[in-house]
Amino acid sequence: MEELLWGKGIEAKTREIKSFIMNDEKWNSIDYFLKFTKPIVDMLSVDIDGSKLHLIDEMWDSMIEKIKKVIFEHEEENLIFGSNLFDTIYDILVVRWNKSNTALHCMAFFDSQILSQIMASSREWDSRQAPNEDREISSNRIMCFQRYFKESNELK
Repeated sequence: MEELLWGKGIEAKTREIKSFIMNDEKWNSIDYFLKFTKPIVDMLSVDIDGSKLHLIDEMWDSMIEKIKKVIFEHEEENLIFGSNLFDTIYDILVVRWNKSNTALHCMAFFDSQILSQIMASSREWDSRQAPNEDREISSNRIMCFQRYFKESNELK
């Protein structure tokens, strides 16, 4: 008798597993999740020879745009009205960015060699603002100088 109940339990679990595996809606949800998290994983696993710091801003912006595209295409939302999911993800990413975006990070754009590398290597440079014209980068660069050179005459 006990073996009979145990056998029925396995059959029920087997049906449940089969139902889960064959459920297209669940697989579509998993596929959607993987699509909008792929840019985040790509950003976190960046592996480029040489200096990378000056590339982070561009990669971060590109990552956010890719996530936005996936979410808005999936939800068939209008960019004007927005998406609650994207807004939530965007807020999380901005908080994380603000933690890592330091004044020292912005100093990577101060070196003219790095700046020329950015301009030469960037495919999307035409659509981006030059780092020396970006207010956030400039203000953080000034903050970094002020932190290192406390006396105003040392800045000159």
